[in-house]
Amino acid sequence: MKYSDIVSPIHSRALRHSGLSSAQVPLVSLVVPAHNAERFIEGTIRSLLSQTYRHIEVIVIDDGSSDRTAALVTSIQEEDPRVVLLRQANLGVAAARNAGIERARGELIAPVDADDLWYPRAIEKLAGCLDEQGPGVGIAYAWSAYIDEQGLLTGGFRAATLEGDVFATLLCHNFLGNASCTMLRRECFDVTGGYDSGFREHAEQGCEDWDFYLRVSEHYHFRVVPELLIGYRKVAGRMSSDSERMARSHSYMLQKVYKRHPRLPGFLSRISKSSFYLYLADEGGPASRGAWLRRAFASAPLLCLIRPRFYMLWVVDVFLSDSRSDIGTIPRTSDDGHSLESIRQRKWRLHTMLTAQKVFHSLLRIHDGARLSKAGIAGGETASGASDR
Repeated sequence: MKYSDIVSPIHSRALRHSGLSSAQVPLVSLVVPAHNAERFIEGTIRSLLSQTYRHIEVIVIDDGSSDRTAALVTSIQEEDPRVVLLRQANLGVAAARNAGIERARGELIAPVDADDLWYPRAIEKLAGCLDEQGPGVGIAYAWSAYIDEQGLLTGGFRAATLEGDVFATLLCHNFLGNASCTMLRRECFDVTGGYDSGFREHAEQGCEDWDFYLRVSEHYHFRVVPELLIGYRKVAGRMSSDSERMARSHSYMLQKVYKRHPRLPGFLSRISKSSFYLYLADEGGPASRGAWLRRAFASAPLLCLIRPRFYMLWVVDVFLSDSRSDIGTIPRTSDDGHSLESIRQRKWRLHTMLTAQKVFHSLLRIHDGARLSKAGIAGGETASGASDR
């Protein structure tokens, strides 16, 4: 297979430098669960088909949609045979992802939500990262830029540089941020059993992806591509009606973790709850913000006292609740317009975020590395015996 068959000519040189060999270029399967996604599904699929890396299949699972989702996908399928449409009853996002993965033929698999976007070199970069690593590295992730309902950049972003054995840090805080920013080796799904549809059976959907990544981290190391390659859509008000369900989902996820590893330190659970409640306070509406802040403080007081975001949210809740309908409307940058480059240039904010994450990650490893090993977690070793870089 030639480069010209896989990657567009303008980026062929970039692919050669990514470490991929022209003789053995892996097929990448992009798995897109979709339920009543007619508003965004076309843009999502076209962002995947426009990738510089062409050796892909896009598997869309219509999870019992009652709108035009299937018709839109079928129309695109007629234009490009790389698109595959599966249809099922509404069984939930976990079952939909598993159905797509079972159908996938690729050596590498990337989950993508039906309302997110992948920028042109995302597959090229993520596949190249995994190609450069040994089998002990099971997952590569990239940074995400936040986009609004029109697909425009808001100026917000999610970035991390954590690599290697990340289980403890990932348990405390979902630094990945969303379900669309990763690419995994197929064996990760075989080893972990894929996504857990039990969340839906318990009426506690929301943390299926976080739960899956935690189970992957118990067996494999993570690697990062430190570039903004994903457009993660944040729809105003979406979390406000779901926050209680999300909290129950998070609790169910923690129960599963401690059932697998009963010797895990309890403080990890308290930190995880506090961080997640702070997230709910940030993303939810003003009516529930104060309650989530109180729950975050009750779970881990010291953690809240050293987090600037806690104080900012408290000020917003006390002084701005009457004039702000959503925390997302509060400007987090002075820019009137945004581009990926303008987000990259805010180095002070990026540096602060990454430094805080590294310090927290290091403290967890120093403080409890031995106890995690005794609890049966990787603790610096993957299933394949790879060590931290």
